[in-house]
Amino acid sequence: MPPFGRHVQHLRRYQQIARVLIRHGFDNVVEQLGLLTRLALPWRVSERVRPIAPLTPAEHLRLAIEELGPTFVKLGQMLSTRPDLLPPAYLHELSKLRDEVPPFPSEQARAIVEAELGAPIDQLFRSFDEKVLAAASLGQVHGAVLPDGSEVVVKVLRPNIRRIVEVDLDILYDMARLAEERTAFGRMYAFTELADEFAATLRAEMDYVREARNAERFRRNFAGRPEV
Repeated sequence: MPPFGRHVQHLRRYQQIARVLIRHGFDNVVEQLGLLTRLALPWRVSERVRPIAPLTPAEHLRLAIEELGPTFVKLGQMLSTRPDLLPPAYLHELSKLRDEVPPFPSEQARAIVEAELGAPIDQLFRSFDEKVLAAASLGQVHGAVLPDGSEVVVKVLRPNIRRIVEVDLDILYDMARLAEERTAFGRMYAFTELADEFAATLRAEMDYVREARNAERFRRNFAGRPEV
C-alpha cells in the first residue's frame, strides 16, 4: 500500500471521511484512531459539526456510508453479512444499503468503450443502445448488437471510478492499520487482513474482462443444458 500522505488527494479525501464520521456522531472513532492530529483537523471541527438527530447510531452509520460513496457502500454491504463484527441493529440497517445510482451520460459510456477497445462504436457494434439497462455504483449496462448479429450487454465502468476506489482503499487500509495499533478489537479481528480481502474483492468486481471470461467459460461448460 502507498504510504499515507503520498498524494494530496489522499489527504483531502481522508479529511472528508473524518468530517463525515464526526458529523454523524462517530467522533470517538476519529479520536481513537488519532485522526484529528494525523489529518491536521482542528479540535473545533468536532465541536462545530454536530451529529444529525434524532437517529440511532446504526442509522447514522448507514447514512455516513451512503454519503461517502461507492467504496464505502460496498464495504457496508460486506459488513452487513458479518454478525461476528457488528450487533444485529447495525446488520439490519446496513442490509438496507443499495447499489443503485443514477446513470452517467451515454456519451461518456461510448467514449469509454471506444478508448478501452481502441475503435469507434460503429465499428465495434452493429448497434449500441443509448438507453441504460441498469446502473450501479461502479458502472452501468448497455444493450448492443455485434457485427454478426449477436445480442450482447456491455458493462462500462464509471468515469474515474478506479482512481476514486484506489484512493479509498488506501485510506481504509491505513484506518485498519491504525485500528490494529490502537485497539484490541482491531487486533482481534485482524483489520488489515479484512481490508486486504475487501480490496481484492472490489478490484475483482471492477475487472469486467475477467468477469466476461468467466461468463463465457460458464456458457461453454453448460452448453446444451437448458435447465441451467
